[in-house]
Amino acid sequence: MAGERTGKHEGRAKLEEVTEAIGDYLARNPGARDSVRGIRDWWLAGLAARPSSRQVLAALALLEAQGRVARQENPEGTSVWFARAPSGSP
Repeated sequence: MAGERTGKHEGRAKLEEVTEAIGDYLARNPGARDSVRGIRDWWLAGLAARPSSRQVLAALALLEAQGRVARQENPEGTSVWFARAPSGSP
C-alpha cells in the first residue's frame, strides 16, 4: 500500500509539474498552438524528465477544465491546443 501511495503521489506531482510548465509556456508565448507531441517535445523540453504523451494530455485536460486552454480539431483528426483568451477579451 505504501508503494501505491508513493506512486500516486509521484503521479500527482508530475501532473502538477507538467500543468505548471504548460501554463508558464503559454504565459510567455500566448499565441502558441501545438499538438500533444509538439507540446511534449518543444514546450516542455526544459523539464528534467520528459513527460509521456499521456501525462501531457492529462495536464491539458486539467487546464481545459479550468478554462485556461482550448483545443481545435484539424481535418486530419489531430488536436491543436492553445491558450484560451481571458474572459472579457475582445
